[in-house]
Formats: sequence, C-alpha cells, structure tokens
Amino acid sequence: MPYHRLADGPVQGDAAVPEGTATAAQDAPGEIVAAAGRADYAEHRGRLHAAQGETAQARDWLGRALDLWEGLGNPHKVLDLWLTLAEVEVRQGKGEAASRWMAQAYPLARRLRRRDALVRLHRLRMAMAQAGDHPLQAVWYGLRAVGAALPAIGNDRTRAMLKAAGWGTD
Repeated sequence: MPYHRLADGPVQGDAAVPEGTATAAQDAPGEIVAAAGRADYAEHRGRLHAAQGETAQARDWLGRALDLWEGLGNPHKVLDLWLTLAEVEVRQGKGEAASRWMAQAYPLARRLRRRDALVRLHRLRMAMAQAGDHPLQAVWYGLRAVGAALPAIGNDRTRAMLKAAGWGTD
C-alpha cells in the first residue's frame, strides 16, 4: 500500500499508523518534491524580476532558488542559476560580480558537458567585452561561443542558444 500523509497524520491503506512511526525514508520523497517546488517557484520569480529589470528582487529570488537547488544537489539547475545571476549583473554593468559567477560556472559547465551553458558563458563574456569597448576580445569570445556549440549542434538546447544569439542554424 502506498504511504500517504494527511492532515491528521500518516495513514497506510485504511488502517491508521500511529504518529511518529513513519520512517525518514517515507517522508523524504515528499520533502524533496516540496523543496523542488519551492526552488522552481523562486527561480521563476527571479527570472520574472530579471526580465522586468528589477535586479535587487531578481538577485534575492535567484539566490533563494540557488540555495534550494544546491541543497537538493542538482548541478544543472545550479549552473543555470549561476549563469542567470551573471546575466543580471552584466545588464547592470557590474562586471566584477558577473565575472565571479562566470568563474564558478565555467568548470561546472565543462564537467557537466553542457555546451549550451558554455555558449551562454562565452556570449556573456562577449557582451562584457563589447560594453568595455574591446572589439577584439568580443570577436574572440564570439568565436569561442561558436566553437563550443559546434560539437553539439544537433542538441536542441544548443541550437536554441545559437538561434537566440542571432546565429540561425536552419
């Protein structure tokens, strides 16, 4: 019989299970799902605030999501949040803070073999170089972005990243 937790305590089938007899292993899946739901909600709110240009609130919500996903041990979500936080900092012109997020993201992206994340990372560096009036560095990072994407050109995420950058893959 499946384990259910109701408002009046845990119940197994039709027979009530005395309070405190449920094991941690039975509670863990529900707690993990709840934490993942909170992390998803915080990530969604952070991305909404970032899209609206509300950077302080975006940082706060994305930071909450980052803490929750790190606690759940999901490196792919952590990587995406580091890059999103770097994007928020780049939009604000805070290159040093963005560089810190990118420095954390780069080795993780390589370890996870996430080509789409490497493309995002190099595009961010390209944007920072363009903003800093360094055209050769901007070209270099643009080429690195294309080079990172080529081995995974058949990957849907990588293709979407290139399309978003204006480098159509059709």
